[in-house]
Amino acid sequence: MEALVLGGSRFIGLHLVRLLSEQGHDVTVLNRGQTPVEFPDGVETLTADRTDAAQINDALESRSYDVAFDISG
Repeated sequence: MEALVLGGSRFIGLHLVRLLSEQGHDVTVLNRGQTPVEFPDGVETLTADRTDAAQINDALESRSYDVAFDISG
């Protein structure tokens, strides 16, 4: 499964990223990149501010996912 996690660098989001990765899913995290975090190997990270539509469009333009989790606080 291709999973997109919005947020994902702290609290429940980070646990979700780790769980999905451990289960063998392809995980991409999209966040502002302001919180230092060490994601599991193979997790792709995208940086964009969700309040800026142009940044979100640029980051996700040619991508598709089976599921998206919005874990942003």
